[in-house]
Amino acid sequence: MKTKHRDITFNPDDMFRAYSASERQEYTKIHKKINIVINLSGSTTTEAEQSVLSSQSLELRPTTSEIFRKCPRFRILVIGKTEVGKSSVINHTFGVENAITSDDKPGEVSIDHEFISPQNDKFVLHDSKGFEPRDEDNLKIVEDFIDRWRNMPTPEHQLHAIWLCFEIPRAGGRLLETGMEEFLTLKNSGKLGNVPVIVVLTKYDMIIGRIERNLDETYANELNDKAIKEVIKNKAEAELQNTCIGPLKQFTGPDIPYVTISTKADHKQTLVHLIEITETCVDRYSAPEAVVMTSIAQRVRPGLKIKASIEVGKKSLSQFHVHDY
Repeated sequence: MKTKHRDITFNPDDMFRAYSASERQEYTKIHKKINIVINLSGSTTTEAEQSVLSSQSLELRPTTSEIFRKCPRFRILVIGKTEVGKSSVINHTFGVENAITSDDKPGEVSIDHEFISPQNDKFVLHDSKGFEPRDEDNLKIVEDFIDRWRNMPTPEHQLHAIWLCFEIPRAGGRLLETGMEEFLTLKNSGKLGNVPVIVVLTKYDMIIGRIERNLDETYANELNDKAIKEVIKNKAEAELQNTCIGPLKQFTGPDIPYVTISTKADHKQTLVHLIEITETCVDRYSAPEAVVMTSIAQRVRPGLKIKASIEVGKKSLSQFHVHDY
C-alpha cells in the first residue's frame, strides 16, 4: 500500500503570538477534521541534556523567554517633519493602530515619551518632529537623547535604531533642510555613536502615480503592461536619483543606508525591505537579543522571527565547548 503525504502550512506569526512569557504554551491548528496540537517550549534542550549541562556547570539558555528578559522590546526613534507619513509607516510595519507621533499632535509629543502599543508590546517608539526652520534647539534635544540612550548599560534600555523620514519631493523640490543636513553630518562624523540611522523616503506610490499619469500615450499603444511598469519604475528611479539620492550622498557615508517605501498594498515589499535593512544594521551594532526583537516586533515578514531566533541559538551554542575526560 502506497503511503500518501500532504504538506500542511503553519503560520510562524500565529505560532509566535501563541507563545507568551510562560515556559510552555500550545499552538492549535485544525486541518480538515484533524486537530493538530503543537507544544511550544522556550527551552531547546531535553531534561537529560539539561542534567548533563548542569553537571558540567554550563549554562546554555538560547530561549525565547531569556531573550525577552534581556531585551523585551525593540527601541526605535523615528524622526521626521509633520505630514511625511511617520504614523502610517509605524502602523503598517508593526501592525498597530493610531501610533502617537508628531504627525498626529504637532508640538505635543516629547522625544522622551515611550509609546508602547497594547496591540504590539514588542517595540517601544520615540518620536521627534524633525528639524523645522529656525528650530535649532530640537537638533540639540535629539543629539542629547541619542547620546543618553545609546550609552545605557543593558540592551533593554539602549536605543537600537533610528528612522530618519523624508517625503519624496516633486522633481525640482528640496529634500534636505538645514537641520537635517546638520544631523546627517553629525552622524557621519561619528558624534552620534553606533546607533544605526536608516533614511526612509516615504510615499513612493505618489511618484509612481505621478509618472504614470504623465506617461506619453505612445507607451500605452506600443508596450504591454509589464513593459509599461518597467518604464515607470526606471523613470521613478531616475527622478529619485536627482531629487533624493544625489543630495543625500553629500551628507551620508556607507553606514547610512536609504530605503524608498510606501504603505499601499501594492508596495508592501518596500516595508519588508525596510525591516531587512534595519535588522542588518541592528545586527552590526547591537546585542543579539536586540536583533531578535527587531524581527519579532515587525509584522510584515513573519519568517524573519524564526530566522533571527535560530541565529541567536547558533551564537549561544558557539560560546560553549564540551570536553570528554
